[in-house]
Amino acid sequence: MTNGNPPITKMGAEQILKAIDQREQAKHAARDLFASFPLQPAMPSYKPFESGEWRLESKDGEKSLAKDYFGIPVSSPTRALKKISGSDTGLWMSITAMELQSHTIHINSLVNIAEKKWREEGEPARIVIGGLGMGMYLVNCLHYLYERQIPANIHVIELSKDVPTILANSLEGYCHDLFTYSMEGYFSQEVDIIVGNILEIEPIEDVDYMYVDIWQDLASEKALPNSRQLVEKWKPKKYGYWCEEFDVAINGNQIAEELNLAQNYDDEKIVKACEVIFEANAEIPIAAVKAKKQI
Repeated sequence: MTNGNPPITKMGAEQILKAIDQREQAKHAARDLFASFPLQPAMPSYKPFESGEWRLESKDGEKSLAKDYFGIPVSSPTRALKKISGSDTGLWMSITAMELQSHTIHINSLVNIAEKKWREEGEPARIVIGGLGMGMYLVNCLHYLYERQIPANIHVIELSKDVPTILANSLEGYCHDLFTYSMEGYFSQEVDIIVGNILEIEPIEDVDYMYVDIWQDLASEKALPNSRQLVEKWKPKKYGYWCEEFDVAINGNQIAEELNLAQNYDDEKIVKACEVIFEANAEIPIAAVKAKKQI
């Protein structure tokens, strides 16, 4: 019996190896670009805690191997938020290199917008965050705002009443202080947690920046239509959402203009990084997706 596939010639093998090398170089270039953003996310420290339908797991001594946002293998400690009963059970968030990298743009956006508002108008920015999760995004933003002495009014819309309880008991050290003191009014960075469905509640007026991360899956197919719905209803001055890089990879700066995204995607290097992120996670050539979209 013979193999029906044509044999790989020396030239063909060299082309394959060259393509693989180019992909790896593109991954590292994209990762380096994200690492060059001024504000870099840090991993909070947690202890295990359970409340209602949710459980936060934290095993610092136990690491697992996974790919980062750009498809590069890394190891990370086990820190995860899981829904253990009710509907939509399973893993909802884990603090890994991928999670940190996928929030880099949005941490910089929030802090930059708040700083600009304070420096130019002398007023604290009004921020809305959709989804509390493990508090990583909120705590990192609070840290940089506090460090720069930039006041802000932050409204967090969280679907579950159990999640804020978990974080109040699970976050450790400095991160715990940032989280609890900001809610108790000790800082000029004030946090108000509203329990409700961000897609259904009445919008807050005059929002300077809205960031949304409410989906269980990476690059959920609901993210773009939900974002369009939220932008139409809430009318934030600037908007951002988790894994928006996937939609930018497919649609380019067009989607940034439509949703008034805070990040400027005119830069060819950032768009290229978005394409790398898409291919690393979707495992589909971006060129094939764009070609299908044009049919």
